[in-house]
Parts: sequence; C-alpha cells; structure tokens
Amino acid sequence: MPSSFRIGEWEGRAVELAEEELLKHVVILGMTGSGKTGVGVALMEEVLMDGRNVVALDVKGDLSNIARWAEHWTQGQTAVFTPGAEPSPVNILGALSRPAQSVEECASNLAFSLLSLVRRPGRAVEHTLLSHIILEQWSRRGFVDLHELVELVVSPPFTSIGPMGLEDFAPEGLRKSLASELNAVISSPSFGKWLRGVPLDMDGISRFKAAVFYLAHLTLDEKVFFTSLLAQAVYRWMTGTGGSGRLRLLFYLDEAYGFIPPVRRTPSKEPLLLLVKQGRAFGTSVVLATQNARDIDYKALSNIGTWIIGRLQSERDRRAVAEGVGLDKPGLLRELKFREFLLVREGRVEFMRSRDTYTRLGPPLTLGEVGTLARALPPGRPLPQGHSFGSVYIPLGGYGFKPAVYISARVHAGPCTARVESFFEAGRLDFESKAAYGVPLQSVRHLIQAAEREPVPEAYEAWLRDVQAMFEKYWASRAFLVYRGFCSQPGEKPEEFEQRVLDAVAVELYRDVEKKYSRRVKALEGSIRRLEERIAREEERERTRRLEALGRLASSLLSGRGARALAHLAPLLRGGRAGELARRKSELLAQLAELRAEVEREKAEARRRVREQIVPVKPQGVSVEEVCLVWLGL
Repeated sequence: MPSSFRIGEWEGRAVELAEEELLKHVVILGMTGSGKTGVGVALMEEVLMDGRNVVALDVKGDLSNIARWAEHWTQGQTAVFTPGAEPSPVNILGALSRPAQSVEECASNLAFSLLSLVRRPGRAVEHTLLSHIILEQWSRRGFVDLHELVELVVSPPFTSIGPMGLEDFAPEGLRKSLASELNAVISSPSFGKWLRGVPLDMDGISRFKAAVFYLAHLTLDEKVFFTSLLAQAVYRWMTGTGGSGRLRLLFYLDEAYGFIPPVRRTPSKEPLLLLVKQGRAFGTSVVLATQNARDIDYKALSNIGTWIIGRLQSERDRRAVAEGVGLDKPGLLRELKFREFLLVREGRVEFMRSRDTYTRLGPPLTLGEVGTLARALPPGRPLPQGHSFGSVYIPLGGYGFKPAVYISARVHAGPCTARVESFFEAGRLDFESKAAYGVPLQSVRHLIQAAEREPVPEAYEAWLRDVQAMFEKYWASRAFLVYRGFCSQPGEKPEEFEQRVLDAVAVELYRDVEKKYSRRVKALEGSIRRLEERIAREEERERTRRLEALGRLASSLLSGRGARALAHLAPLLRGGRAGELARRKSELLAQLAELRAEVEREKAEARRRVREQIVPVKPQGVSVEEVCLVWLGL
C-alpha cells in the first residue's frame, strides 16, 4: 500500500505527505532562518527510512550531514560526492550517453550545457550545429566523445541543416572558432577535475540509497553546469527504467536560486523542467527549496502540487505566494514563526511545525569536513608487485558474496582491433556472456573499474591462469566481419553491424563526393547570387524608368499628344534587361539542380561499393588487458 511521510505536527496531530502528493513534486519556501532546511532534511529522512532513493544537491553545505545519519539507516549504502574536487570527484563523461526518450530535447540541453563552458549558451547557430552533431554521435555510438566532438564541429558529418547548406548556416570560420574555444576548455588542466572519479551514471549511483553531491566549493557557473549534467543523467536513468506509480527517487535541490530562473535560460533550467514535467510518470519526485517563489520559473511551479511555505522576507513576497497558491487569507503568512509552515496541497491549507530531525543540523560544512563523510568508490589502484590478477568486492545489497569473472581484451583481426569483454559466473565458463547471476555487466562495469584491486586468494591463481588461456584460445579461433577497418563486436547481429558501418563509411565517402563537386556547386551558387543582385538592380532601374514614362504620358495626355506617348511607353511595359537576367537565372538553377542530383547519384553508388570481408584473428592476436575476480554481494 502507498506510504506516507511524516514531516511535522500541529496541535498534537502528525502532519504527513502521502506518496501521491510527493510524486506531484514539492516546493519549500522560506527566508534564511525559517527552518526550511530542517523540513527538507526531515522529508529526505522519511524517504530513506521507507527504503527509497534520495539524490540531493547540497548547494551551500547544509545537507551533507544527513550522510552521517543515513550511513547507519541504509547499512552503508550512502555516498557524499565532491564534483570537481578531492576526496570524491565525479567523472562527467558518464553523463554524455544517449537517453531513452526526448532525444532531441536532451541533445539540445547537452549542447546548451557545453556551450556554457565557452560563454556561448544563447547563440542559436552554434547551439543548433552542436545539437545536430550530438544527435549524430548518439545515433552512431550511443555517447558523446568530447575530443571527436571538437573535430566534428570543424568538419560536421552532414552538408546541410534544414533547408540551408552547411556553409550558409554555419560558415567554416565560425565552426573553427567554436572548435578552438571548446578545445581550449576540454584540453585545459583545470577541466581535468571533471574527468576523474566515479562516473556520473545513475545506474551506478542509484546503488547508493543516499547520494549527496556537495557543491559549496564550486562557482555558481560550475554549480549550474554540474546540475545540468546530473539532471540529464537522472532523466536518462528514470526513462530507461520504465514508468512507475510508486516513488523510486527523491531528487532534492537546495537553494534553487539561479538554477531554474523565470526569465533567462541557464544550462540547468531545461533539464530540471524535464524532470518536473515527466518525473511523476517514472516514480521520481522533485523537491525545490528556495527563499523566494520568484526564483523559480512558472512552468516548474505550475507543475508542482505541494507547497510548504515558511516565513518570507517581505510583504511583496507574501502577496506573490498567496496569489500563486490561491490563498484567501495572505495574512496567515505574517503569523509564521521559526519552523512553522503553511502546507498547501490539493486546495487544502493547514499549519504545521516541522518535526525534529535525526540528522544534526548546524553551520554549513567545509570541503575538508565533507572529506570525512565521503564514501564514494575510490579510483582503481595498481595491484601489488607480483600479483597477476585482481580481486574486487561489489556490494549490491545482499548478505553473501558470489564469485564472477570479468575479462577485458583486445582482439586483432586483419586491419582492425575489437575490444572484447566477458562477464560470467565462476562456475560457468561463457566467454561471450555479459551477465553473472542476473547482474548485467552494463550496470556494474563502472563499479568494477573504479574499485580498489586486492590480490586474489592463492587457490584462485592457477585457476584464473587456466581461464585466461581458454579465453585466449577461444577468441583466437574466431573470425570477424571487417568493413574498411571497422570490426564487428562479439554478439552483434550481422545486419546491425552492417548498418552501423555503412552509416559510418557513408559519412567518409559522402565527404569525398562533396569535396569533388563542391567547387562546381559553389561556382553555380555564386553565379546565381550575383545574378539575383543584378536582377534586383535592373528591376529598380526599370521601375524608375516606368514611373518617369508614366509621368510623361500624363503630361502628353493633358496636352493632346497621347498616341505618340503610348508608342514610346510600350517597350518599357514589355520589360527589358531584368527579364533576360531572370531567364538566365532559371537556366542556372536547373543546372544546379542537375548537379546536385548527380552528387546524390554518386553518393548512392559509393555506398553500394562498400563490401564486407571475413578476417581471421591474427596469430597471437588476443591481448588480455585484465582478468578480475569479482565478488558480487547478492
């Protein structure tokens, strides 16, 4: 049955939020000293005690202490992350993968976030160009490679955007300038702080019941940038796990000022709006806490069903909130004291006093103090000298550990190399398996890669050596489909591989064709453009001559010489040089259309020239990178 969450009391009666009310999202309003942090912490405690997940953004350092209490309640499934800093950094590359829904909107949001790094977030041309490139990368490989992204900005894998040619829409000079700025950012040493640590991937982060992201050490721009990526990661996760009428995740944003403003667009605004608009259908509740309702865009507020209103700074603030929630008696807001709130939901209004929290509330924590709480997985470390294999422990919520084996290798076939991964139960050797005990490799890969390696028990050393030898022998006996340097992946269907490679090769071939014809196309387009300018000038001259002739005709009619004047006017009315130029333009347009048709025919022919080849693995062509004994806590 649906749960309820006790957040306060009034006159000896408990005040609770129903699960359905929480799924309609919550806004907590209150000036500094109103007690809004306390009521927010109480709500998160209730959700955690009910066994649900919490992701909290600690903007000022007020929330991270909840990890100290949650550590015991969640049986260790608690983490405090410090994006952009030690001791628990976050690798943003995990947030650049393709979502399951709203792909175009998510590409637009990601483009906006990346452009904010180079101070170009609001420029339409760059934003549209980058969005199209992100969509192309997602369709081809499922994630965004930042270094390839820079290259594709200079040489995009398409020749037009909408009805306009690429050069007309985004000239090469603009593209090179944008690529240079993006490259300067992602190649700078300071950007490296975003590429270390635990991947920003909700499949892994959701393993922790309580995940707190401490942001107090970041600048406002950095906070907004990271929040945009986290919100997009949460959106990908919730849409990828399917719909739910039960609460699965509470997403809490403390001090929302600047993140989802009512007028200007910030990188985090649209991703947060997506969560608010669609979260309910996927079991995700969004809680926004701020000092003033005017800090939040009306599109978010109109989708929020539960308001918790504390003491507000000014009469103007109180009036605005009263109008926003349809409060008949705005004077009630003036009477509120510390930790007292008006709870507005489903047209009902009631007083409440927030309950005492289990978490110790105090002054904001510093980055150093948060370091003692950080429980994020540490980066992997090299094995001690003399050990060939590693052993890792991955707790997944159970009470016992079962052994599995993870092997990664590179297999060299003909001109190309394929990366191969195997993940299987220790008692069942299956070198094409990608799951063990029902746990897919995709959901634990980042945990395996980040976990600290320990030496394997001696009893497993010889067995793992035998497993590695069998693995190498198995893949050395295989053959791979190869298309011009592309290699099929294990388990990939032939038709899927063919389509993937044809698409990629087509881009390369299309560029060759475009390069071959580009000079002729540009010459024709230039001639047409110059003709249009001449036509405009000639039409203006002819219009002037006609007006002058009509003036003379009027004078002649008044003086009785109309017949002669009409004879002189007739040639002007038939049109002159402009008509000849227009006919020439039509001829050039026809030539251009034929040339473009020829380009398309050659592209199609180039695609048909792609052929497959089956290539055996080279002798000694299997290079094992790692053999790891994985203990899964199930």
